[in-house]
Amino acid sequence: MGTIEDCPKLTFPAGLEKCMPTSCKQGRSMNQTPVRIVSDHMDQQHSIEGIARVCHEANRAWCYVNGDVSQAEWAEAPAWQRESAIRGVELALANPDAPDSVLHDGWSADKVRDGWQYGPVKDTQAKTHPCLVPFDQLPAHQQAKDRLFRAIVRALANSN
Repeated sequence: MGTIEDCPKLTFPAGLEKCMPTSCKQGRSMNQTPVRIVSDHMDQQHSIEGIARVCHEANRAWCYVNGDVSQAEWAEAPAWQRESAIRGVELALANPDAPDSVLHDGWSADKVRDGWQYGPVKDTQAKTHPCLVPFDQLPAHQQAKDRLFRAIVRALANSN
């Protein structure tokens, strides 16, 4: 395992630390690595919440390597964020053959219903988000994040 010198609590598989942003130097305290996959659900039957937790942690790692250090661990994430992941898992399970855009469309509808609107910067206070656009207008790395979420749901749901 490699270690980032300025953040001894962050430990990554050898070589991966080269991909990680140096956000710790900016004062962000992270007590556990965002690339840690939640393994306590891997040896038991996967509940929807368990799958959502793994998806959340994978999403958090994806965001982290793409420069977004705002995501909290599952246990520390706000209830609305955990509920959003659970709804995403339920939607993916209910629509296994739907197009890639279905998860994003569901997420967008939930956000709009909760008072969010498009904004060039994600701001939880102002309820603006740059991803409140149609799926095909998302940057490629955001589309890939939705595909990753769906792939994790499929893999865990089919491993029972």
